[in-house]
Parts: sequence; structure tokens; C-alpha cells
Amino acid sequence: MDTHPTGKAPYEFFIQRSVIADINCHLDGGDRDPRFGFVLGHTCRCPTTGVQYSVADTAIAAREVLVEEASGAYLIRAWAEARSAFADHAGVLLGWYHSHHLLGLMLSESDEEVNERYFSQPWQASIVAVPDSKRCLGGVFRLDPDAGVAERRRPSRFYELHDEPTDAASEASASAVIWTNYEVGREEPIEEPSQEPREEQQSPATVPESGPDLPYLPPLVMPGEGEEPDLQPARRRLKLVRLLGVFLLVMVIVALVTVVRGLDRTPVTVLPQVRTVRTMDQRQLFAAVDGLSIAIERYDERAIDFNAGRISCDLLATGYAAADAAFMETATSFGVLGGEPGREALDAYETASTEIAVVNTHFDGSGCPRP
Repeated sequence: MDTHPTGKAPYEFFIQRSVIADINCHLDGGDRDPRFGFVLGHTCRCPTTGVQYSVADTAIAAREVLVEEASGAYLIRAWAEARSAFADHAGVLLGWYHSHHLLGLMLSESDEEVNERYFSQPWQASIVAVPDSKRCLGGVFRLDPDAGVAERRRPSRFYELHDEPTDAASEASASAVIWTNYEVGREEPIEEPSQEPREEQQSPATVPESGPDLPYLPPLVMPGEGEEPDLQPARRRLKLVRLLGVFLLVMVIVALVTVVRGLDRTPVTVLPQVRTVRTMDQRQLFAAVDGLSIAIERYDERAIDFNAGRISCDLLATGYAAADAAFMETATSFGVLGGEPGREALDAYETASTEIAVVNTHFDGSGCPRP
């Protein structure tokens, strides 16, 4: 087991058959409501080849239904409720899953924002399913920074991990994958580049030479263009323009002086400052956020000492436990606000979730046991 996941390339992704069955059962609710949840597991490294891979062994279903336009807020609130289960699991957050009844098998703009913000690590993935009684679709999507946009929006391959050995004959029937766009042992075909010569395209700045089908057209010349112009009228016009410019400049200066003098006599109206009134629950949330910031600052100080080899895992784990407890208090206060916490409270909680995610990533990579 790899307790210190690193690297930039996406890990090979394994999903236990029981996890796939749990996800199918949760998403196929029959009411076509968009549902979602989290995927937990472990990261591993092959000692022989050095290949890194993720093993998803637990699915945590969220109680709420998902609203696509505000998926971030629902995701944060559901993760706050799942924190205790994650602590008992003592593994790694490998991603999330959700259903698309209307959008089909694709990543929406909201999905891409969520993946980039919360599930951007190479060992994480996003599972999307389209439940349907006749043709159920699904896919595992990876956020590979080196891949193009079209490739990231295409489902990736994954491995179904069986709990017991199965032979090749019974492998297909034993699979829990009901997505019709996948099959056992399927490999993505490699498209061979086309060898047909491409037609040479003209640059927009290139003008083709005239040929038999394109006769030469002489330029149009207006009457009088070939005659020698008289320079005297032009000189007189230039002198007149200069005089007119000086006159206009004087008028502009006089107008500016008049406006400035008028401003000195204009009374200044001071607008009253609008203060945001917070409820008691919101004040409790912001107090918890302040406490979390202090706990994270103290953990960051210990992280620097730990990275330099000056302290042991015990002191780092103590700082992590304090930060985790402070975030749990923050999550509880945020949950009390309900479905409409307010923009200020939502922004504060999202910032707190991002900061504690950085702490989790560092502690998971430290190799220290969870307190």
C-alpha cells in the first residue's frame, strides 16, 4: 500500500465489484432525481514495476439530491456529514459519483469546475452514470492536465476488482458493470493518422496570381487623380485648422477652470456605510472559521518542522487532530444554516474546505498514522 501518493500521471483505477453495485443501487432510485456520493479507497504501488494505482473499496451515498447549478455547495455540505465515515475508513478520498438523467454521459461545466477544485489529484476520478432500464450508461472520467479537452471529456478505462478469483469463462457474467458502453477486456482503439495528402491552404495574406480563369483587372482611378495637385489651397487650409485648434484649446481650459471653481462650492454628501447584519448562526459559523484558521496556521508551522526532520509524527498528528476538530465544528455550524446560508457564509465555508483539503493532502503524504 502506498501511504505517500505522488506523481502527475493518472493512476490505474480499480473499483471493487461491491462498490460498483452500491453505486448502481443508489443512483437507480426510480425517481430520476440527480443523486451523488463519494468514493473512498487506498493508493498502492507495485514493488516490481513501480506502477501506481488506486483501489476504490467504499462508496458513501449522500442523503440530499444534487442541484447541478449549485453542485459545489451540496458537495461541501455532504462531505461535512461524511467526515466521520472517512475518518473511520482511514483511507484516501478517491473521487465522487453522480447521475445525469437529462445531460447524458458527459461532464457539464459545473462538473469540470468541481473536478478541478476538489478532485484534481492523479489518484482521483469522477464517476458519471445515466440510469436507464434499457440502456444504462456510465463512465470514469480522469482529470489529466497533459490531455486535451476532448480526451478529458471521454470516459477512461478502469479495472473491476473481484472479491474472489474468477476464471475467464465466468468473468463477464460475474461483472457488476451494467453500463452498456463498456465491455469486459475492451481496449480503446488507436486511430492511425491519415496518410492522404492535405490540400495546401492559402494564407489570408496571400493574393493569388491572375490566370486564364481570373483575368487581370486594372485598378480604378477617379477623375483628376493623375493631375498635379495645387499646394497653395492645402497650405491655407492647414493654417486655418491650426488657428481653430488653438481657439478650441483655450475654450476647453476656460471650461475646466469654471467646473473646478464650481466643485469647490458644491456641498459634499457623505453616504452612510451599509453594514451587513449577521444572524446568530452566521456569527457562530464565522467564529468557527476563525478558530479553524488559527488551527491550520499552527499545523502549517508543524508541517515545516516535520518536513525539515525536526519533529516526529506524534506532534504532526496532534496538530492535524486540532485542525480536523476545528473543521468539524465549522462544518456543523455551516450545516445549521440550511439550504440558503447566504453568499458570505458559503464563500467562507468553501475557503475553509479548500484550506483543510490542503492539510489533508499534506498529512496523507506524510506517512503518519491518523490520530
